[in-house]
Amino acid sequence: MNLTKKQRDVLDFLIDYKRANRIAPTLAEIAANFGITKETAHSHLRQLERKAAVRRNKHEARGITILAEDFKESSQPRMPLLGYISAGMPIEALLDQEEFDLDRVLPPRRDCFVLRVRGDSMIDEGIQDGDYVIIQRKSVPENGDTVVALVNQNEATLKKYFLENKKTVRLQPANPNLKPFYPKEVKIQGVVVGVVRRY
Repeated sequence: MNLTKKQRDVLDFLIDYKRANRIAPTLAEIAANFGITKETAHSHLRQLERKAAVRRNKHEARGITILAEDFKESSQPRMPLLGYISAGMPIEALLDQEEFDLDRVLPPRRDCFVLRVRGDSMIDEGIQDGDYVIIQRKSVPENGDTVVALVNQNEATLKKYFLENKKTVRLQPANPNLKPFYPKEVKIQGVVVGVVRRY
């Protein structure tokens, strides 16, 4: 499939959006994601349709059918899910015939980035030194979210986020040996949605 970089980016977004939401995005959502006009987004879709990557129903707001669904299949593969393993008392080993789709745990890549952890401030959250955390870009977290926070304009830290009294932000370590701190200025870069550890 001979796509330009921009067309490939748009197709990636369509596939990611559909996998995350089970429906296709609207023209306005495509335009907003790329910071372009709806007319430009429409032009990209028209080119993708000409190259048989998508089919559009112009009478529906979400009338985009992705014909190149396997375009990114190798990026997040399925693996055999063989059953359960005990982390306590041993259990009987039984093999199931299932597959584990990584799309169930990994969000769309376009909205995410990965950071490698240094330090032990989040060990009680199961996040250890050397782990990789998957961060979904989000500027307004919920209380209790584990976030990447930018403090003092250029210092990034991984902590649990709490908004107190509607104005005071508390960044809480998940380590009983460390104390929370209350930055005067904080900008949230994203929220942790996954942890990856290599052995």
